[in-house]
Amino acid sequence: MRKVWGSIAMVGLAGLCLLTFLRVASAQPSGDTREVKQTIPVTADAWVSIETFKGSITTEASDRLEVNILARIEPAGLSAREREAVKQVEIKIRTSGNGVDILSDYEQVKNLNHRGDGDWKDDFEFPIVHYPLFIPRSARLEIKDFKSEIKATGLENGIRVKSHKGPITLTDLKGEVRIDAYKGNVRITGLDGSLDLNTHKSDVEIEFVRMTGRTRIESFKGDVQITLPEKDGFELDADVGGKGDFRSDFSITMPPSGGYRLHDYRLKGETNGGGPLLSLRTQKGYYRLRKR
Repeated sequence: MRKVWGSIAMVGLAGLCLLTFLRVASAQPSGDTREVKQTIPVTADAWVSIETFKGSITTEASDRLEVNILARIEPAGLSAREREAVKQVEIKIRTSGNGVDILSDYEQVKNLNHRGDGDWKDDFEFPIVHYPLFIPRSARLEIKDFKSEIKATGLENGIRVKSHKGPITLTDLKGEVRIDAYKGNVRITGLDGSLDLNTHKSDVEIEFVRMTGRTRIESFKGDVQITLPEKDGFELDADVGGKGDFRSDFSITMPPSGGYRLHDYRLKGETNGGGPLLSLRTQKGYYRLRKR
């Protein structure tokens, strides 16, 4: 996601990539809450990226070839400055080619909360931004966030999420899923695809409909439960170190040369004749493989 956001204008140059910057109109439905709405037509292979700080992102798949954006901005507290800060959050939307970038811009809020002596004022919380989004089910989605609650349902072209400490819930997805989560819990159900997951101390639940490609999960000390169809084959490479633990409902067939080292608890083998690689790593965490 680009870090530099230009002024909001419509620019078109023949023979060059079309860049469109939109400043969307905002409405004040009631009280101190603000809403920003925009609908952008796209093609089936569109991509959508969103960067925000806190609140929620709820993305649902749609059969319409458009990105339907609603940003609802609310004060995080009751003080006059916190209510005023709602007006200072800018929702910036940039279209480039067949993609849509969405940004919650807090720069003016930072200025509002900054004292002249270089310190920050006390007892001030940044506004909350809630994003209900509808995007084409074939679109690619990328989310970069600090501590929002993230949900996505029904997407068929994969998703990438980077979050510091917000909970992540993904349902009925296809394709490649990539997640980098520091300590927000992760729950994935109905996954028909592959997974690349890196966490520090999250609790994780994953349910595969089918594992179609290499899956890598690395967790420092969280509990990870993975459910796979009982008859599906896969290759296993699990390294749980000296302080981790591993349990499996599947019988693991080890190669003739041996695939188990007691001193650091590394297990390599296959089940049901083999298949995509399932790579598991942890230092202090717990892995459990379950049959479905």
